[in-house]
Amino acid sequence: MYDDYKALGFIAKTIWSFDNINTIKYYARQYTYPHFQDIGYAAWNAYNINGSVPLNYVVDPEGIVRYGATGFNEAAIRAIIESYLPGIAENTTEFQPVENLSTTPNPAKNYSVIKFGLAKTQSVKVRIYSSSGKLIKSMFDGKLSAGVHCFNWNLCDDADHSVANGIYFYEIITETEKSRAKITVLK
Repeated sequence: MYDDYKALGFIAKTIWSFDNINTIKYYARQYTYPHFQDIGYAAWNAYNINGSVPLNYVVDPEGIVRYGATGFNEAAIRAIIESYLPGIAENTTEFQPVENLSTTPNPAKNYSVIKFGLAKTQSVKVRIYSSSGKLIKSMFDGKLSAGVHCFNWNLCDDADHSVANGIYFYEIITETEKSRAKITVLK
């Protein structure tokens, strides 16, 4: 995986703490990207996600951490990287846009406002999904009138738990159209 994305400037890496080097070597065989042992816990203290190891990160060409998670999930990491690559995530869907679809701020730190316009009154669903396609939050399901609509997302799931840093997709489904765009959460 490292070789697949390094020329594009994206680097996936994993950080291990607490485990001895033999344990790290055993588990690291499944990784296709760099890993290192954080002996002094500097990375652990700076980037710890939820007290678990290993810590996996994706760093973009500007040096911004675009994803962080614990455990090994290469498919999720590939999905995060590919969502940032032009011509892959945006152009592979068959969704038709609703009017003036936007979200601010993006990346989101504390909240995000989803804004879109409707040409006529119709049934609408507003949903948020993880990068792996799991439904995170059902924001709205009902009728909306023609005009501009805004929905505030507090970066929590349906159970009111704060979501982790990463890429999420919001989806607007109307009677005639379906639109999807991404929200980056970086708290």
